[in-house]
Amino acid sequence: MTAKQYTYGDFLKPPERIATNILASRLHVLEENKIIEKLEHPDSKAKVLYKLTRKGNDLLPVVIENKHMGRKILPYS
Repeated sequence: MTAKQYTYGDFLKPPERIATNILASRLHVLEENKIIEKLEHPDSKAKVLYKLTRKGNDLLPVVIENKHMGRKILPYS
């Protein structure tokens, strides 16, 4: 199974509306810490794809549990 890959624009689509400068900064930090990696986009030299690394996949259970705990503590979020 191939890991999902996302473009920068994909991260801008959700309704949470993250500012572009914050998104760029967060993607950079995730890449520096080897949570995600950048890949060449097969259809466009102007775009890149982002995907989770093995380290990023290993963190998924922690992120999901954190989300569930947040909903228990702050049910309105």
